[in-house]
Amino acid sequence: ADLPLSAVGFMPVLRELDLRENRIAEVPPTLLQACPFLEVLNLEQNCISVPSLDFRNCRLSSLRLGLNALEYLPTLAPLTRLGEVSLFSLHISQCGQRPDPMQRFLPLPVTSRLLTPKGDTSLLPFTKEAKADVKATMSLLFRSSSSFHPLLASMLATLCDDATFIEHLAEYRNGAAFRHILAMCQVAEPVSLYGCVALSRTVRSEDNARVLLSLQCAERLLE
Repeated sequence: ADLPLSAVGFMPVLRELDLRENRIAEVPPTLLQACPFLEVLNLEQNCISVPSLDFRNCRLSSLRLGLNALEYLPTLAPLTRLGEVSLFSLHISQCGQRPDPMQRFLPLPVTSRLLTPKGDTSLLPFTKEAKADVKATMSLLFRSSSSFHPLLASMLATLCDDATFIEHLAEYRNGAAFRHILAMCQVAEPVSLYGCVALSRTVRSEDNARVLLSLQCAERLLE
């Protein structure tokens, strides 16, 4: 079912909107403009494949799209206040203050959890059993620059500190994961800084280092 904008109306004082488990397939793009002070939007466990929300000039600090079969990820860059997001089976939340400017190569402190209809569990330490659960999420992130957001970049940098997760990165076709990390290193701060953290942790594996050196885009980064 579609969510008509008239069902929400213009609610300038609304701060939180919980629409989970409503079989919603489509959300009006201007929903956030109709609710300009909305801070929390929960659309988990619906039937959304293409979230066409316009995130410009909004105040969202929490966006929950988990447990939807997403085919597309909208640009999250305008969400400068975002501290919590869920996509597919993955939930990421900031769990502390931003690093001191003198420690600029430390990612945001985040927690990553696996979502299921029955509850959620920590993603770290990463296990081989978790691979299937995160593959759809990671595949979406690795093929889209929409994931170039400090929260998601910090999540990736944090996961790259886990040896089992680093091995998992090599399984993505044509080096997609490594290309994505290299691309992150070439955008604006702080995403580029967190991308560099992820890159430095990834090359602890000799096999991964060889793959990175074989990618032509690695040469541009070294320049």
